[in-house]
Amino acid sequence: MTPFLKEAKKKAEEYNVSHLCQFINQDIHEYVATGHDYDLVLLASLGGIFGSFKNTIAKLRTQAHINGFIMIDDGYLKRSNHLDRKGYEHYKNYDNTIQELTYFGDCIISQIGTSEVSKNINREILDLIKRRGEELISIHRELKQDIDDYIRLQAEECDVLENEIEGVLWVIQKV
Repeated sequence: MTPFLKEAKKKAEEYNVSHLCQFINQDIHEYVATGHDYDLVLLASLGGIFGSFKNTIAKLRTQAHINGFIMIDDGYLKRSNHLDRKGYEHYKNYDNTIQELTYFGDCIISQIGTSEVSKNINREILDLIKRRGEELISIHRELKQDIDDYIRLQAEECDVLENEIEGVLWVIQKV
């Protein structure tokens, strides 16, 4: 079992919900190829792994039973309907995102903004990356350019997330 799954299992035990959880280490594309019958399906921090939101909801709804729930932690574009940046191809404006998420007739029963929390987390992580980068540069001067480039790319990513994407946690009920 991977360290991430070990920690998840430990937390489930700590919160007395381990009997409700199943932890699987498998490629998500392989896993969703077969339908399942879960009460809740959660997709978090994976971006457009299935392509558009329409494709994403099509895959996830095969995993939940009728009246089950699908939670997606992602977002939409604040100002436009397209962002010309690798990894952001699936993002659209709010109206088009909602249209895709409800394409199959499912109901969005809750949406919670996550931008402020994500901004704070991203800034904290970026500060840690910068500090670790400085430590590594002091040990490996020959890697300075590569480390500086990596830090710059991470800062750009944080800027895009903060300024272009409105983060949302959607709770969708499959009908």
